[in-house]
Amino acid sequence: MTTIAIPSPTNDPSDWLRWQRLARVQELCRQHLREPTVADDGTTLSVTFTPDLTAGELATLRRIVRISGISVVTPDELAAVEPSLDGLIAYMAVATPTLAQTAAATKAIIRVLGVLLRD
Repeated sequence: MTTIAIPSPTNDPSDWLRWQRLARVQELCRQHLREPTVADDGTTLSVTFTPDLTAGELATLRRIVRISGISVVTPDELAAVEPSLDGLIAYMAVATPTLAQTAAATKAIIRVLGVLLRD
C-alpha cells in the first residue's frame, strides 16, 4: 500500500481550496495512474493505492500532488494580479517594446508566477 499526504493550501479558512485540490489529485490519478482511496483526518488529506505503486508511478504521483496546487487561484489572488495580466496582454500586442515596457512585463510575469506557484 502506498500513501502520500496532500498538503493543504494556506489561507483557506473554508477548506474550499483543499477540496478543490483533492478533486484535482483524484482526477489526475485516475487519468495517469489508477483510482486512489482517499482519507481525511480533519487536517491532512491523503491518497492511498493498493497494491503499491512502482517507482515510476510514485514519481508520477509526486508530480501530480505538486502540480495539483498550481492554478488553484482564489478570487482575491486573481484580483491582485489582474492588472499584471492586463499589462502582459497589452505587452504582447506591442511590435517593438521599449526597455521599460519589457522590464514592466518581466515584473508582471514574476507576480503572476508567484501566485500560480505559491505552494
